[in-house]
Amino acid sequence: MKRYYSRLVEALQLVAAESESQLNALPDGSHKPDEVAILYEEPFLLTDSLLRGGRITSAQLAKLKEIDDLFNAMSDPNLWTPEMMRMAPEWERARILAREALGLLGEAVRKPVPWW
Repeated sequence: MKRYYSRLVEALQLVAAESESQLNALPDGSHKPDEVAILYEEPFLLTDSLLRGGRITSAQLAKLKEIDDLFNAMSDPNLWTPEMMRMAPEWERARILAREALGLLGEAVRKPVPWW
């Protein structure tokens, strides 16, 4: 459970980071916009377990779901480029939501530390 929570926080750090930090945190050769969303989605899928285990609250889960919903709504392929990570309001909204989620979790916004 602790590992799931740690991965979730690490993923939120990545989503919350400014675009250049996001791009620099991910390996060259990867499709970096997709990687941000995938690296968030993987621990997000385990949030029901964190909720049942008492590690997060329903309010925190609701905020985490907002991020997941936003990524799912970003269906325009043009949004999934490094340039759009820098410019699109959808990406900025994801950063804001991730910062809010970190705050609700009592976690500080920090530079992402790649674990992958």
